[in-house]
Amino acid sequence: MRSVVWLAPLLLVVGCSGNHRRAGTGDVAFRLTWDGLSDLDLIVEDPSGDCIFFGHRESTSGGILDVDCNAGTDFTCKHPIENVFWPKATAPAGGYTFWIHAHALIPSEAPLGFHLQILRGTEVYWLNADWVLNHEEVQGPYHYDFPSGKVRKGDPSRPLCAGSGSGVRTSSQGPEIGIFHDLTPERRGDPAG
Repeated sequence: MRSVVWLAPLLLVVGCSGNHRRAGTGDVAFRLTWDGLSDLDLIVEDPSGDCIFFGHRESTSGGILDVDCNAGTDFTCKHPIENVFWPKATAPAGGYTFWIHAHALIPSEAPLGFHLQILRGTEVYWLNADWVLNHEEVQGPYHYDFPSGKVRKGDPSRPLCAGSGSGVRTSSQGPEIGIFHDLTPERRGDPAG
């Protein structure tokens, strides 16, 4: 456990460095870190069933995907992070479910190790290390209860972001591994929509 305490300040600073902004913190933050140029995605479902991921970066409850590294050639880094957080005094109480999706795994980087963290404020509250082996692989779900702090592995048969309006496809057989962009006017930010 001592190594987690020692690493916590370091992990808050590194990740995407240079011209990339620092990942946000608040009531709760879910953070994914790895090394390399592969693109891993962090998907978080809030207590109301609203999902936050690269195609839906903000939830009505106040959650924000503020850092999404390696999503394209203009935003790559060797020590990437994905970060979803709720600013101070905004996180709703209840269960949060989250997954890791190997959106674009470079074969030479497999198996690709990653660290998954839950932060409360700037303190690392929970840390898990794992890896992905295949392109489009999904790890999770994991479940976190806020504010009690209980973390557990979720039911693997649970569909990926089952909440309504999430922009993530599911089927009666479970998740359809892969994410699509919901191009409705509301999701595009089109004021005329």
